[in-house]
Amino acid sequence: MSLRGWAQEAEAPVPAGGETLRTQILESTAAGLEFASDEEYPTVYGLVTEYRIGEHTASIVCLRDGTASLYTTSGFGILGGQAYDFVREAAVRCVKLAETHVGGSPSMKKHPLPAKGEVRFYFLTYDGLRMHRAKQADIDDGSSSRVALYAAAQDVLVLLRHITEIQAEREAAK
Repeated sequence: MSLRGWAQEAEAPVPAGGETLRTQILESTAAGLEFASDEEYPTVYGLVTEYRIGEHTASIVCLRDGTASLYTTSGFGILGGQAYDFVREAAVRCVKLAETHVGGSPSMKKHPLPAKGEVRFYFLTYDGLRMHRAKQADIDDGSSSRVALYAAAQDVLVLLRHITEIQAEREAAK
């Protein structure tokens, strides 16, 4: 399907840059990223956690090699978090936790954005994309079975935001 066709089917529009990055990761394959199932990562090689912030969507990306990024539909993003050990370690912890949460998540061919009040966990597995939905309210009040997974993704987000502060300080010191 073309990117234009996918965007028309999504629940909310995605600007071209965000659409491209989001689509690339959600349509990636383990082989294409040179990942293979092993004892440590038998099912999941990555997780994309998405939720709405006002009219925009945030996508927190974590891969088994420590890749960590934030994509947003507003055009803002943070790439390259894996250059920092503390971010890389948090991303790996998130993917390992995703291994314990993927069960019961259906396979997906499409990957629409979450609706308002919804969190989507897209599991990147060796057998294809799988997804679980949760209500943001259930995450917030602790009644969702995916609270720990959401918290792990939020940890990665906090660390990604921290590296932007580190980079800004470095630029200011020049």
